[in-house]
Amino acid sequence: MTAAAAVAPVEVSPELPHLRAFVAELAAHGLKHVAIAPGARSTPLTVSLTREARLDCRSHVDERSAAFFALGAARATRNAAAIVCTSGTAAANFYPAIVEAAQAGVPLIVLTADRPPELRDCEAGQAIDQIKMYGGYAKWFVEAGMADAGLPYFRGLARRAVRESNDTPCGVVHINFPFREPLIVSAAHPFDGVHEPRAAVVVTSAAPPPAAGDVARLAAAIAATPRGLILCGAADHDDAEAAAIALLAAHSGYPILADPTSQLRRRAHSPHVVASYDAIVGDSA
Repeated sequence: MTAAAAVAPVEVSPELPHLRAFVAELAAHGLKHVAIAPGARSTPLTVSLTREARLDCRSHVDERSAAFFALGAARATRNAAAIVCTSGTAAANFYPAIVEAAQAGVPLIVLTADRPPELRDCEAGQAIDQIKMYGGYAKWFVEAGMADAGLPYFRGLARRAVRESNDTPCGVVHINFPFREPLIVSAAHPFDGVHEPRAAVVVTSAAPPPAAGDVARLAAAIAATPRGLILCGAADHDDAEAAAIALLAAHSGYPILADPTSQLRRRAHSPHVVASYDAIVGDSA
């Protein structure tokens, strides 16, 4: 057998170059962690993600495990993480983690593969209605365009996905990708020029900082009120935020009633933190 005969030609999915541009843009705008569930329809997306050196891609045995792993990664890093699955009921197994992310304000980017439009509502296997399937738990949903949508479209889609997920209030972004066959891609396919080097696009948060007048009024109200409380509910406060809250408590003399989900019990290191306030206020004495 000759060397030429030993290498069979492999068709390349027409979506793949556009997905490479999409994935490169995700990484350029801060995405780091991706949890991938098994499946065939998501192959083009999986290949593109795993070829991006800036991403930490982890393979999981099922969708539920992948989704909760990504949820934990997003909580720990305070940055959006992504989850990937194939078409059909696989996407439904993401639902519990998506609900939790939405309720807790955790940034999560959900990338689901889907059948193309011509294979929907025609008894095709592994086809369910995936359009807005997570309802109000996704703060933004989009059905991704096909290959002819162009590279600028896919780059813009990636930028907005990261921004929407991380913007206050953080939450779930769902992008549904309809893939046509062939799904198998060539490992030797050249990608040079698909996402050419260029100046990075700066993405800023849509959440404005508090106005100076509002801060001044709040400071005046605290100064005029010798007895008060600082109530801290569910939030993922980092060390800097915890230190700022502890400093406010020290200056005002207000105790901090810290819910366990506020992260302040272990981060604030302040004598003003009351960790068992629920038991205290629930006691009639």
